Amino acid sequence: MMTVTFITFINLLNPYLLTEHLKMSMDIQGDFTGNMYVFTESAAVSKEQRVGEVANLR
Repeated sequence: MMTVTFITFINLLNPYLLTEHLKMSMDIQGDFTGNMYVFTESAAVSKEQRVGEVANLR
């Protein structure tokens, strides 16, 4: 439950953090956020695969 709440909170704060703290203009925030999510999901999928392989070895 805490993970879902944290992810939702970060998604809501994302535009504020990018605009106010990183001084990123609004026109490139979409590209940056999209690339960030693709990278994050790719890393999660690769880790899930490895954890599954290790779990099958036991």
